[in-house]
Amino acid sequence: ENSGTQNVEFLHKFNLHKNSVASLAFDKTGSMLASGGFDTYIIIYDIVDGASLYKLLGHKDIVTQLQFNSFSYLKSDKSIDQEERIIQSKKSRRHTDMLISSSKDASIKVWDLESQFCAQSIMDTNLKINCFSIIANLLITGSEDENLRVYKCGIKQEVDQNGHSYLSYAEFIGQIAKNSGEKTVEISLSPDNKFILVTSAHGQLDVLKMNTEKDIYKKLLRAEKRMARKRTHSEMEEKDAEESKAVIKVKVDKEKIKERVVDGDFEVKYLFSNSHSLEIPTCKVRSTQVFPHKKSYMIISSLHSNDLLAYSLNIDAE
Repeated sequence: ENSGTQNVEFLHKFNLHKNSVASLAFDKTGSMLASGGFDTYIIIYDIVDGASLYKLLGHKDIVTQLQFNSFSYLKSDKSIDQEERIIQSKKSRRHTDMLISSSKDASIKVWDLESQFCAQSIMDTNLKINCFSIIANLLITGSEDENLRVYKCGIKQEVDQNGHSYLSYAEFIGQIAKNSGEKTVEISLSPDNKFILVTSAHGQLDVLKMNTEKDIYKKLLRAEKRMARKRTHSEMEEKDAEESKAVIKVKVDKEKIKERVVDGDFEVKYLFSNSHSLEIPTCKVRSTQVFPHKKSYMIISSLHSNDLLAYSLNIDAE
């Protein structure tokens, strides 16, 4: 006899499903077992006593996954009065509060194990639900497409169209797009709940990180800094572009322009241009009188284009 099998003891045998079992789940105490089958049944067992307790009926196709879960009231939900909270908190539940199931009938169901009925049925897609996983207060489901659907878990009081109040346990909040366009096969979590592992058809594995509020704040802060740097860089480029396009305008005060008649031992050069060509004539000396001043006068005038034209009178007494 193999010594490795001496530590294993056979306890019970259950044969209540009509055909194959598709999913299994233990509660947190390890004493209660739930099984979901191809026959659409969910069966609850007592492992210690080796007895089946009851069946949960409601799904119309294969039950793909099961998980026990305890729900708490949402802190933001102020619609539930204090008396109702006290009543709910005093209720004694065996093992755990709720059981969540998914099925290829495109539905997710939340089962009340005390009353043995379906407390909520979520059917907001027509795609088969292959798997799901719960991380913190989020329920993440995988279907036949490239998206993961995310629900927020928590007890919240709602009112239907007829004005009747009821309790809601899961609310859809959004989708996560995978890199793969294939159907989701399995969703797993790392032990620290920081990473979500998603396997898809044809062997692709997506690794997603679960960000905390602190992580999200850091990401937003870094994004804001990047945007601020981009805005500053863009403003500087716009300023440089405006300066390069600017036309310098010189205002000439005609009252200050005076005609000068000069005699002396120097040359007077006049430069006139109404085009891009220049002519520089030379004047002969008519007198030996020395002009005592050393000044230059310049008038800057703008043509019809953006080019500038300068008329200058240079007086050199040397």
